[in-house]
Amino acid sequence: MLFDKKIIFSLVSTICILSLIILSLGVNPLDVLVALLKGSVGNNYFLKQTLMTSGILMLTALAAVIPFSARLWNLGAEGQMILGAATASYLGVFLVDRMPVPLSFGTIILFSFLTGALISSFCGFLKVKFNASEVVSTLMVNFIALSVSAWMIFELIPAKMVQRTISIGKEFRIKDPVSIYLNPVFIVGMLCCLLLYVIMTRTKYGFQTRAMGSNIYASKLSGINPSVITVITFFFAGGFAALAGTLIILARDFSLLLNFSSNYGYLGIGVALVARLNPLAVIPIAFIFAMLSVGSNSLQAITGISPMIGNVFVAMLVLSLMFFKVIRFKYPENING
Repeated sequence: MLFDKKIIFSLVSTICILSLIILSLGVNPLDVLVALLKGSVGNNYFLKQTLMTSGILMLTALAAVIPFSARLWNLGAEGQMILGAATASYLGVFLVDRMPVPLSFGTIILFSFLTGALISSFCGFLKVKFNASEVVSTLMVNFIALSVSAWMIFELIPAKMVQRTISIGKEFRIKDPVSIYLNPVFIVGMLCCLLLYVIMTRTKYGFQTRAMGSNIYASKLSGINPSVITVITFFFAGGFAALAGTLIILARDFSLLLNFSSNYGYLGIGVALVARLNPLAVIPIAFIFAMLSVGSNSLQAITGISPMIGNVFVAMLVLSLMFFKVIRFKYPENING
């Protein structure tokens, strides 16, 4: 069960500890709660930001759910997302008036997805070929991505007087829907969660991935090739993360900004763990995390507390779930052993 007694107890204990910390700062915890709600769903503008952020977090969470299910680690969702955003921002400038808009738009989505997917699957290849730690290789992707984005912003296609790239063509920008509840980023994130749930529970690949995560040696005896599953797993994990960055460019920022990510890649790991690697559970958990992330921006103005309190809550909740053994890590093994 997703919400069993241990999860409820972990949540309650986290709220109690955080409330004591807030009280020690001379602020009423109820005032903080009200500020979080007003700053995340209090009006249409904040609700739009929350829905969009939750869609992004769904995708970065899926980038963790897939490999974690196979007892593999992907700590590079942040970098994969940045590379996807960098590819989308470049192609959004380069392809203006070069091809029909639908073809150009599809090209942006495809190549941005492949950028994250290929760099991630290369980490999987290193794991398969040399038994290189995917913890290290995926983490290094984040530093590579930051360097690439800085190069694009300051050297390749810089905008004048501001720290960002040239804006993408207007024809590539995803317009706001008629209803705020039909936010395209939120819908894409939710559809990807539903798609992955079907894949993980109804397909051969999903069965093999879960079998590999349960017992890699037994899965080998049953005819499963862990090397193939590993590379495929990292391919789609990186693709989902890159898609998150692509949507940020096409639907929110319209150019690559310096430090545009609010640690979405790392927050996605928290979403995946709290959801216990269930793609369906990712949807509500991502929305809650998005409320904390967006609502925290209003805290300093209303209560005087740092906006980082939302991230503190997320970190404390994950630690609490680990303490009560709701989250249990299965460490990666030598797939060639």
